[in-house]
Amino acid sequence: MSAAQVDRRLRRRQWLPLAARGWYVLAAHAENPLAALTAATRSLAGPAWADSALPLFGMGDHPHIPMVASDRDHSGPGIQRVHVTRLDDLPRTTVDGIDTVTAAVAVVSSGRWLRSETDLQVLIDRAIRSGTTTWREVEQVLTIFPCRGRAGSTKMRIVLADRRSDPALPLSDWGRRFVAGLADSALPRPRLEYRVVDKTGRLIAQVDAAYPEHRYAIELDSHAYHINPEAFELDRRRDGDLAQVGWLVRRFTWQQWNKLRPWVVATIRADLEARPGHGQTP
Repeated sequence: MSAAQVDRRLRRRQWLPLAARGWYVLAAHAENPLAALTAATRSLAGPAWADSALPLFGMGDHPHIPMVASDRDHSGPGIQRVHVTRLDDLPRTTVDGIDTVTAAVAVVSSGRWLRSETDLQVLIDRAIRSGTTTWREVEQVLTIFPCRGRAGSTKMRIVLADRRSDPALPLSDWGRRFVAGLADSALPRPRLEYRVVDKTGRLIAQVDAAYPEHRYAIELDSHAYHINPEAFELDRRRDGDLAQVGWLVRRFTWQQWNKLRPWVVATIRADLEARPGHGQTP
């Protein structure tokens, strides 16, 4: 079509401009974030980045303005461009026909916009639990994009240190936030998803959080997984098994943590003070 024909259809609102220069959508169609992202990636010849890449892997919603990594000089209307000197260094893939960075790159690149290192840890946990990436892939991305000098580098260094000190993957977002909340309250960090075994190596229980040197376990109860007759009975049996090898178990609900956090923290602090360290646990 000629430029005049294109302009005429735009003036008549038969077509509407899409995210990228030279890309349009029929006015009768509803706004589609995937269409906008497709136009942006093809216009700039670069992959979806950060918050635009995460939804392609089932994490979060598409942002209003597509984010694209590109080494081109212009970003076009309605696109947030992230300048990358060499796109060849970016691990990339294709999801639903859209060029995108891998899930590991998406998680790392989104870290700069998150409020805290805990939010970044939760995001990484979600990606690993869903199977879209692994911790090894995340670490490999960090070797390509060093933390130093980049926005979000402090958060990433803290995440790396925490991960290396306790590599366990919590089964829920709450587990990660619970540990961070205890640390913010000047309590030592418990171990996540700790496996309690007897002297023969037989598994007695895996608990949500634990202070092994005190033989003190914390279980985080939710309505989805714990408030039903079968789970209730199984949980109490496990508590009894732990008590037989000298462990104390405390259970807290999300409502208690959310609304009575000072009481939860005070309870844990009092328990730890009343239970001297036992050295190696069974």
